[in-house]
Amino acid sequence: MSRWQQRGSDYRRSRRGARHRSIILTGIALVSVLGALGILLVISGLRDWRRSSASADWPSIEAEITSSKLVKRFIPSGTASSGGVRYVREISFRYSVGGREYTSDSTLPVKAAPPVNADPSWEPNSSMDSGQRLTVRYDPLDPRSVVVYPEQAPAAPVAILAGAVLAILCSLFVLVLRPWLGKAGS
Repeated sequence: MSRWQQRGSDYRRSRRGARHRSIILTGIALVSVLGALGILLVISGLRDWRRSSASADWPSIEAEITSSKLVKRFIPSGTASSGGVRYVREISFRYSVGGREYTSDSTLPVKAAPPVNADPSWEPNSSMDSGQRLTVRYDPLDPRSVVVYPEQAPAAPVAILAGAVLAILCSLFVLVLRPWLGKAGS
């Protein structure tokens, strides 16, 4: 008689149920982590949106660009995009508020990509060279917090929507998996 025959068919069913139970518990844990990430994305989007809205009333000041460079960023292809290349300008600048000097960095979108056979010195937004002036808005309560104008395209509503959808879908998935947990254990 084999070992499986000695233990009987009830043992095999309970072992199989226990295995499925651990798979369902792992799935619930992973989906819960994804749901928590969705909630964090919503919180981050709300914070950015609030800051963007508040910055409209902040005082503005002229800042001097200390460094500026064009950066090529690669966008991987996926379900939402076909991939490609995006150019951004990374700038560092300094400004003074109340006699105290501050420095900050920012990334600005570049509207025009360099031509295919452009010489290496070609750069769009030539007004963004070192030594040029730039208008920024600063938080009067914390002058280290600045927003560069012209305002960058706000990604906050996209983050809020994506995070909310992710959190809701994950919550629904956990609600669907929980009854299976009881079935797998019995």
